[in-house]
Amino acid sequence: SAFLVEKGDAWACASQDYDTLLFGGERLIRNFAVSRSKKLKNTTVTLDIEYISLSKFLENLHITREQLVEMGILIGTDFYPGIKGIGQHKALELIRKHGSLDNIINNKVKVGNIAIQVDRSTIEQIKEIFLYPNIKKDYPKITWQKSKYEKVEELLIEQHNFSRQRVENAIER
Repeated sequence: SAFLVEKGDAWACASQDYDTLLFGGERLIRNFAVSRSKKLKNTTVTLDIEYISLSKFLENLHITREQLVEMGILIGTDFYPGIKGIGQHKALELIRKHGSLDNIINNKVKVGNIAIQVDRSTIEQIKEIFLYPNIKKDYPKITWQKSKYEKVEELLIEQHNFSRQRVENAIER
């Protein structure tokens, strides 16, 4: 989806996770769903739609996209589980202070009493995935058509066992 935005075939990527930014998607929309509420513990919270511009995000954090990918490695991505004890704030602090994941490893920076260790070939493979993804660039032209609600119902209800009532209510909205 980041590539579609880059080529102008989509305006933004809609996703709940931040991998879109790691892939270089300039515009990310989060919490873009029919139901904008989420249950957390014993309460329900309303989620506002969130817009993130990658260039402004990087500018505000004073980091590069490569450093953002390295933060992702520290925190965890779809391709790597991350380092126990490191969240987004700690990852940003470490990247700002040391400049790179290589420097963090070389300086034997510790989380708790354990030095951060990530196999360098793993780092390079993950960076390659995000910074230079293998993308099919000759896809068919995208054309917009009127929604085919019957096909949506068939797909969700009959093929994926969604609740008929919930699907019909969502389509009505």
